[in-house]
Amino acid sequence: MTRETLRDERVRALDHLSPEPLKAVYELIDPFKEPTEQAAPNQEVVRDVRDALSDGSEPLSRTIEKEREERI
Repeated sequence: MTRETLRDERVRALDHLSPEPLKAVYELIDPFKEPTEQAAPNQEVVRDVRDALSDGSEPLSRTIEKEREERI
């Protein structure tokens, strides 16, 4: 099924809805149409994380393995 065919089927189905169900559909769709805003990362936190990661005497993967072993 092509995108256009699917779209056409959905449009036909929406055309047959009464006002109340149609309103419910639009209320579900509207949040997806709004642009999402992603907050910029806190630069101080980014710096702290980078510092913490760079201070490691061993690779991060090894540190993670050790912490997992300690939890088991």
